[in-house]
Amino acid sequence: MSDAAVALLAQRCFALESLSLYECPRCGDAALEHLARARPRRLRWLSVPKCDGVTRAGLAALLRAAPALVRVSCSLAEDDAHQLRATFPRVRVEEVGD
Repeated sequence: MSDAAVALLAQRCFALESLSLYECPRCGDAALEHLARARPRRLRWLSVPKCDGVTRAGLAALLRAAPALVRVSCSLAEDDAHQLRATFPRVRVEEVGD
């Protein structure tokens, strides 16, 4: 899966409730920005571990746009995951190690 594929998915899957991009090294913040622009109102769970281009900033942008998103699995550094938890207390941020 790539950023472009996620963009297409975001445009066509309006009722998306969960999305796993586990180990998709070609997915990064651009994919999350595409999702955010689509305003995924039903998205509740996102899994992006081992997606090298995903950062705290990209996840924060999506969390602001997706009010139902309450669970995120990711491979962020501990400090970045802690900051997400502090900024978005509704969200359960699960750190997935290598």
